[in-house]
Amino acid sequence: MFRVKSGVSHIHKECLALARRILEEGCDCTVRYRLLRDVLRLPRSSPELHTGRDQLLASPQVAILTQEQRPNGSWGRLHSMDRRNSVRIGTTEAGVSYALLLGMTAEDAVLAKAADYLAAVIKGEESVSDRAERNDRWLAGVQLFAASTLARIEPRSPVLDAPWQRWAEIVNRSFASGKFDDVAEEDAHRDVHGIHDGVGYLSLRNKYAVKLLGTRANELAEPIRNAYVQWLWKQPQGLGYVDVRLFPPPLSPRGWGISGWLSELDLLIDYGEPLSQIGDCVDWLWEQRNPSGLWDFGSRPITLRFSTNWRRKGQRAQDHSLVPLVLITRCLRAASIRRQQRTVPRSS
Repeated sequence: MFRVKSGVSHIHKECLALARRILEEGCDCTVRYRLLRDVLRLPRSSPELHTGRDQLLASPQVAILTQEQRPNGSWGRLHSMDRRNSVRIGTTEAGVSYALLLGMTAEDAVLAKAADYLAAVIKGEESVSDRAERNDRWLAGVQLFAASTLARIEPRSPVLDAPWQRWAEIVNRSFASGKFDDVAEEDAHRDVHGIHDGVGYLSLRNKYAVKLLGTRANELAEPIRNAYVQWLWKQPQGLGYVDVRLFPPPLSPRGWGISGWLSELDLLIDYGEPLSQIGDCVDWLWEQRNPSGLWDFGSRPITLRFSTNWRRKGQRAQDHSLVPLVLITRCLRAASIRRQQRTVPRSS
């Protein structure tokens, strides 16, 4: 499936070798833990993994998350940053994203509290402090932002059942003919969300809808799922709120857009097909390594900073190499699972 020149088996071995090399060179505890867990895939019972997790939870990065988290589990506003406040974590979305990038899970107090807050927002038990927009999309938007963010922490939470069903209805109606129908999408939003003045940022290409639907992508009918994901891959501006063309990959790996491109690829892996395009992206990403064999995307992609001293010589390349290594490992693993599923004979 993947057309990496050296072959899938070889690239997997290379990823493992690069991860071990970074660990041997010495790296920040945040990079170390993710490499152990998500690239080398050590078992949960591994003493080395336990030690790595303890070091992560004691890190300055986690301390910032803990210190700035509000008693209700939020980091202030949910979705829109309040620039009047001088804080490191600008929104609850940003806090959850950062915690997950560091390797935290719902088992950790920071994300457990955030999950409780987001669930309360979805159920109408907690309000958000964001300034409300003056349109009939806002309430549906808040629900989507909260549900998509909760889905990143606890994708199988029963609190997500109703939001997922609403968006499943919208995608089913929008792709009922086998291709995207913008009129059907508007009609679905009117019936489901009561929106009458245009879909706007709630278009099915927005990254929040893609994430929420992707957590249970297998529950979408296969023709609908395939039509939807093919449509997403062909978006000339990529996913909404990221707005970086996904395919073909960027001409240059340096600049602010690379972190957005990596996040888009991460979202679409949940949907499976099309393996050929995912393979092209893996090929392109693999070829962007520098002469030392690691990745360095320059100084702009701030979302790829993990280490406390990320400016130190060699530290940036370690930070930037973490996400491609995790992402490629996910792609190869997902492709392997799908190949196995296709070779299992169906019962008569």
